[in-house]
Amino acid sequence: MNKILEVKIKISAFKVLKKEVNFKELIQVLKEMERSKKRGEPWLKFPECETEKDLESRELIGDAILLYRALKNIREIKEAERIVREVIIRSAVTQLNFLIPLIKREKLLKMGEEDRSAFFEGIIDKFPNADYELVEENSKRYKFDIVRCRLVDLIIKAGHPELMDAFCAGDGIYFSMCQPEVLFSRQHMIGKGAEKCDFEFRIKD
Repeated sequence: MNKILEVKIKISAFKVLKKEVNFKELIQVLKEMERSKKRGEPWLKFPECETEKDLESRELIGDAILLYRALKNIREIKEAERIVREVIIRSAVTQLNFLIPLIKREKLLKMGEEDRSAFFEGIIDKFPNADYELVEENSKRYKFDIVRCRLVDLIIKAGHPELMDAFCAGDGIYFSMCQPEVLFSRQHMIGKGAEKCDFEFRIKD
């Protein structure tokens, strides 16, 4: 992971945590996370990564898993889950805001069809957890099927299926907050049990 991005994500997570836990609890949580990392968690019993996307997905989700486990030592499970979900959302927005440039309607409309399709495929490529297919493209609408989400795979294999949809909300929040000239929608989510996520981008009129 890019080192600057890594720092930005940690700052976003810290901002959430300092509102949710007191200083003593924060130190306790951070120490427990560090001890777990030294033991090789949360990937100690996982096979070696096969691809760069596998590695990047583990880098994205690893701290969230360790944070959740540490929080459960000081808070009720539902409360720990709520805090971790908020950390994941804020971290996702930070990540995408760093990786994806501001999308300008005027610039998109000046592109040819192939260049515009390539631009939106480039956006999906910013998601290291996703394998995808472009299923529809026209002058103002581009639809992708996300056929695999590594984050969902990893969180289930790590033993926390209750968090399998925790990574879904950040995408929509990011596009609504940070990309005002594009409409993002999604009806189905792998994290909610669907076979695929159906990402759709529309250029606003």
